[in-house]
Amino acid sequence: METNKLLLHHRFKNIGWALFIISIIHYYFSEYHAFRLLTSEMYVPELFNKEPSPYSWGIFSLQIESLNNTILYSLPIISIILLIYSKEKQEDEFTSKLRLSSLMWALLVSLLFTLFSCLFIYGTLFIQIYFHYLYILPILYLIRFQYLLVMNSFYSKSDEK
Repeated sequence: METNKLLLHHRFKNIGWALFIISIIHYYFSEYHAFRLLTSEMYVPELFNKEPSPYSWGIFSLQIESLNNTILYSLPIISIILLIYSKEKQEDEFTSKLRLSSLMWALLVSLLFTLFSCLFIYGTLFIQIYFHYLYILPILYLIRFQYLLVMNSFYSKSDEK
């Protein structure tokens, strides 16, 4: 299967980096300085809510919630999707090979991290770490892939001289 059909245009990478930086800053201020981007509350659609609501239809309901957490957790996911699925300026078979090896490396490291967490961390700290585990695999992939690209360009430039 050709992976180039799944990739977005290269310009989405810049948008992804901008959103990723904004999401990290937003996360930092939300978690450590009690900053809320949106303080107003509004009706939002919700699934499987057991609280009574005047607007409930089976498993669907409308609840009054703040959108701060929705933005806080959705923005990094959107930015990571844009970063992972954006083409490089020069996309070829070697880049596809780097993508695959980066994915395999990130999967191994994240699984080892999960195993370590299961063996040595207990209580609510385990739940907090496990929640953040959702972001570990794609972030490790991005770090490894960007590292391999930089190292490859560094060595290819030194070979030309």
